[in-house]
Amino acid sequence: MLKGCFGNTFLILVQIFFGLISTLLGIVSFFYFLCKYEDYNSSIWGLLMGINSGCLIHLHILYLKTQLEVWYDKYTFRSLIKFAVVLSILALIALVIYLYLAVKNDEELTLDGYHVSAIFSGLSLFWSLNLFCSSRLYSKYVQLYNPRLLSSMESLDQPYRFYVDNF
Repeated sequence: MLKGCFGNTFLILVQIFFGLISTLLGIVSFFYFLCKYEDYNSSIWGLLMGINSGCLIHLHILYLKTQLEVWYDKYTFRSLIKFAVVLSILALIALVIYLYLAVKNDEELTLDGYHVSAIFSGLSLFWSLNLFCSSRLYSKYVQLYNPRLLSSMESLDQPYRFYVDNF
């Protein structure tokens, strides 16, 4: 088992619980803000928040069931890490822009303003950073404790290498 931040099963279960709430909130808010207010910003950030927390739930559940190395290898973890980094950068930029627009336009706190978009982009930033940290931790776990990958271990800092066979 893992030692450190996510080594405690109770902490993983707490993250799964709040991740489930966040996933449901993201999916419901996507349809709610899209249909009722036609607010595309809030609905898309709500959906991205739900996707991030759903991916994190999937990682934690597979770890608890000791099936992580069956579903993921170092390449899929690299893709998850890149997805989380890109989304956290976008969420941080969106959070700053939405807060600037809300202050500049002197908006009140309503459901059809920039405040809700800022909240959802902030929550998406939180879950994407959490997905990044967990993906890094679990990728190191899979690389260290999976005997099939011990012979072909590479650092996560190296870029992809594509090999083409000559026929």
